Amino acid sequence: MRRTDHIVGSVWRSSEDWPRFYSWRGSLGERRSLDTAPAHRFCCDETPLLAALLTLIMENAWDADVLCSCGGRADLKRATISHDEWFEVFDASLG
Repeated sequence: MRRTDHIVGSVWRSSEDWPRFYSWRGSLGERRSLDTAPAHRFCCDETPLLAALLTLIMENAWDADVLCSCGGRADLKRATISHDEWFEVFDASLG
């Protein structure tokens, strides 16, 4: 299973820690801006990296979507994180 996370927005720019985000991103070898490369792909053995990114997203009050895939194909599972301090996990296979 592969997971992709995409940061889609920000609300309180004064409290955001972009240097920390770009440091995390750079540690993975990604040097492009978020505008140029707005998503991250994680393999299932990279859960700690995904957890670190989700922590950054929540600490910075960003909006994000987590999309799942299996075998390179879109899965029916996804999660949405809101800057309003809520998240939703959705599984379309459950109806």
